[in-house]
Amino acid sequence: MKKRAGVLCPLFSVPANQGIGDLGQKTIRMIDAVAAAGFSIWQILPLKMTGMTHSPYQTLSSFAGDPIYINIDRLAEMGLLTQSSIVNCNKFKDYVSYDEVRQFKEPYFRRAFRNFKKRYEEFRKEFEEFEEEAFWLKDWAVYSLFKGMYDPRAWTEWEEEYRDWPLDPT
Repeated sequence: MKKRAGVLCPLFSVPANQGIGDLGQKTIRMIDAVAAAGFSIWQILPLKMTGMTHSPYQTLSSFAGDPIYINIDRLAEMGLLTQSSIVNCNKFKDYVSYDEVRQFKEPYFRRAFRNFKKRYEEFRKEFEEFEEEAFWLKDWAVYSLFKGMYDPRAWTEWEEEYRDWPLDPT
């Protein structure tokens, strides 16, 4: 077995302009620097949707990624936002304020989604392939909707019609 070396660096710890380390250019530059230093492994923590504790080990889904790691500049590169409309969020330098980052990114996500809907035909093939592979997506979307309605209450405290929503309505 060949010896290899790496770094442990959670994605949220990578320096970035949008309040949290994300899947943008600064992360790509960090990966290049780590590789140039001779490391071949980058260990990160889970990137799943977290709950109130923001712990990567206490997630709301085994499958759904946390949109907080989406880089807004990448949405502009895809044509879903204009680069000139993007304002960086540099005020969180020493720690991640998850609630503030979510509040900062949410309007961009909504605008990108509106543009996605308008230009759906351009993205149809990729989206349908993702939807086909993501067997969990519809159940996650319904759960997210209900959770938003009842937050911060646990699902066991929801009204019966939501709490016992059938996963298979047939």
